[in-house]
Amino acid sequence: MAPRKVVLFSPPYNGPVLGPPVGLPSLAGSLREAGYTPCIIDGALDRDYLTTIAREIESAACFGVSLLTGPMIREAVEASRLVRKVAPKLPIVFGGWHPSLLTAQTLREEFVDVVRKMAGIAKRYDITIAMENLNRGETNFGNSLAEVVGLVREVNHPRFRATADIYHMLREEEPPGSIVQAGKYLVHCHIAENRDRARPGKNGEDFRPYFKAMWSIGYKGLIMMECGWTDPATEAGPALAYLQGQLDEAYR
Repeated sequence: MAPRKVVLFSPPYNGPVLGPPVGLPSLAGSLREAGYTPCIIDGALDRDYLTTIAREIESAACFGVSLLTGPMIREAVEASRLVRKVAPKLPIVFGGWHPSLLTAQTLREEFVDVVRKMAGIAKRYDITIAMENLNRGETNFGNSLAEVVGLVREVNHPRFRATADIYHMLREEEPPGSIVQAGKYLVHCHIAENRDRARPGKNGEDFRPYFKAMWSIGYKGLIMMECGWTDPATEAGPALAYLQGQLDEAYR
């Protein structure tokens, strides 16, 4: 009988802890439903993860890695080389923020190739992939909305579009004009204040220049508050009212 175990690895991350690797448990649930036995190895919890990987892949059907870009790449490469050495024929699948391990220029070419395949699968299930911009403190790739839109144009697939994260635009001092240039490729928006990634209204951030840019391109998509909360039950209402007030001024 063919092996039914799938080993899922999340490399350790040296930056601030953003939360547990929730993507892997989610994937594990789907694998269980399909009759596979998932094995999750979290490098942040298991400091001897290489030994654990070497042991678990002996009876595995596949080795999967989920990672952010930047600091996690080194450990992901290290683990993958180990797997290739111990089990040369075992499939290795990369997912998450950074599906490539090559130099920046080649990364762009490989990334486009990978996203084309993902976009094709997205079309099959009637969903759209919307890549967001992230500031340089979190990644070394896609640091501006302009760069993300450039990738979207290169991929040239109707199921691959852009998310404008205004918090990251503020961090990178990216002007609202990038939203205008994004035009039809913009399908989603994230927002938070620049200072402390706070909820809208806490520090009085003026989002109106960005909202006016969205109005100019006829944007009617969702705006998600991706920010820090202390007590959402009491804070969400005022934050929404604050955003609505600025939106009303911009969308005149």
